[in-house]
Order: sequence, then structure tokens, then C-alpha cells
Amino acid sequence: MDNFRIYNQATAALLALEAAPLLLSPSMAAWMASSEPKTVSAFETLVARELGFALLLCAFLALLFSGELHRLWDDAENVPSASATPASPYSSATTIATLLYHLATGILMYISGTSAQLSGVLIAGALAHMALGVAGLLVLTFANDGKISKRTGADKRTSGFLFKNNAHVQKHS
Repeated sequence: MDNFRIYNQATAALLALEAAPLLLSPSMAAWMASSEPKTVSAFETLVARELGFALLLCAFLALLFSGELHRLWDDAENVPSASATPASPYSSATTIATLLYHLATGILMYISGTSAQLSGVLIAGALAHMALGVAGLLVLTFANDGKISKRTGADKRTSGFLFKNNAHVQKHS
């Protein structure tokens, strides 16, 4: 299993984990979010459940557009090699979208956690989102297969971003 698959499965698992309390006990989640104790209305319960379903939908879409569900179906049908199937054309866009989501949510949870009653839970959530955001950045930077030259063994698709090939620059200047 490569890093890209691990990242997408971890993203879907975290979103499903966040959706679970909203779906199983929406009134408790809405009650914990309020600053003063009060009775939770039916509308707040409905909004909490809808948010839980939206998180589950985001988890499903992250798996779908990354090509992960296609790989799972191929594995279930006993296709000899799941890596032989072409990658999803939306996999990079999905990784960028989930990377931005994780970074923004991590920052928001950290800022909210420094002054809230549930600071421990929010800081733990912020750390989980930030870790997945950094993992997404690493996957985008280093997880491409590239085109390896048979003659030199170098990656032909590198642009010099992050790591510059000084030997090549000196040789051809």
C-alpha cells in the first residue's frame, strides 16, 4: 500500500470519526457546543445530523475521486494487480482539496481550542488535522511515479522545485 492510499484512507477515517457523534447523538453534540446549558431544539438536532451526513459524504467523495473505491472493487473481483489499473484523473485535485481542508480545519480547531471549554479535544483534533495536512503535502511533493530515464536513472519530470540539480546546471552552462 503506497502513501497516497494511506493518506486517502486516513482522511476518510477521520471524517467518518468526526461524523459519528453527530449522527449517533446529535443533541449531545449540539449541547456541548453551546456556551450555556439549555435544551437543544429539534432544529439544532437536525443541523447536527445533516452535518454528520455531509462529513460522511466528504469521506466518500475523497475515496471516490482518489480512485480508492475503484481499487477496492478491483481487489474484490480478484484482478491480478490493482496497481496496473490507471490512476484516477482527479487524484491530485482530491489530494489538494483535502490538504487545504485539513490545514484550515487544524488552524481553526487550534484557535478555538485555546479559549474553549473543550480545549483538550479541540487541540487533539487540530493535531490530527495538521498531521494529515502535512502528510498530504508530502504525498503531493514526493509520491509521483515520475518518468525515470533508462540511461541516467534521473526523473525526467522534475522542475527543480525544492531540490535543484546543480550537477546538471554546471554541466550544461
